[in-house]
Amino acid sequence: MSAAHVAALRGHDVTLFEAKDVLGGQFNYAKVIPGKEEFFETIRYYINELEHLGVEIKLNTKVDKDMLEKAKFHHVIVATGVVPRSLEGKLEGAELPQVMSYAELLSGEKAVGNTVAVIGAGGIGFDVSEYLTANHGKSLDEIGPEGLKDPSYRPEPQSISEWREEWGVTNDTDYQSDGGLVRPAAIKPIRQVYLMQRSKGRLGSGLNKTSGWVHRAHIKSHGVIQVAGVQYDKITNEGIWVTNPQGQSQLLRVDSVVVCAGQESVVELMPNVGDAPDAQYHLIGGAKLAAELDAKRAIRDGAEVAAQI
Repeated sequence: MSAAHVAALRGHDVTLFEAKDVLGGQFNYAKVIPGKEEFFETIRYYINELEHLGVEIKLNTKVDKDMLEKAKFHHVIVATGVVPRSLEGKLEGAELPQVMSYAELLSGEKAVGNTVAVIGAGGIGFDVSEYLTANHGKSLDEIGPEGLKDPSYRPEPQSISEWREEWGVTNDTDYQSDGGLVRPAAIKPIRQVYLMQRSKGRLGSGLNKTSGWVHRAHIKSHGVIQVAGVQYDKITNEGIWVTNPQGQSQLLRVDSVVVCAGQESVVELMPNVGDAPDAQYHLIGGAKLAAELDAKRAIRDGAEVAAQI
């Protein structure tokens, strides 16, 4: 969307292809995470801009190499992004129906039970854990996948009073309490979540230094059990078997398992070595580098490549 926007501003005739029936890519997962509702507005902004600039948008259109060659474009910007890394074939039981990727969860394609194991404690693992334990707003089960595609939909934000109770901030204008703070209200999470990582050490150590403490505080206050230094052995209908750092095997009895074990770039549209396509190809965003992908980098990549054409 960023590349199409800047290219259109520079006077190019732009066609934007999207395999799904809604624009936004990974933003559609991020927007349902508590505190990241601004991504609804980011998507809305780009859609309005693209329509205003006359960009031809083709939804439900999965592009292949032959199609691109026949269309005779001068430039092709490949912004096909990433897909969640699957554990099928790598972890016994990963193909069971109660196992899902973060994308399947956050899109509403699959639903979880009352106890959930989250595999992977990076930024996405923390986001998923926050989503699974948030007590305010409507759940994806209530909204449904179609509701998320509605441009007029906005998530119900946490109320000011709920926020004050969660963080122990009083409405004390006379400042009778120290710093206007009190002990936060005890939170009863809507489900039990286990957040796990294979490496030893504190979970969330790689989160953004400015806001990482907020995410760590949220999952702690919402009863998320943090497990580090484990080996994933197998998933069964009983739950997930792990080996702890002491070498002991144990079963976590969970209803669902959400895999947040990284992402892989989608680059199938790029020409093979030795090909001589008519168009000049540009690889950007998650398709170029899946590691540490964030919104700012994705938008910048799109804008910069379009500015150079």
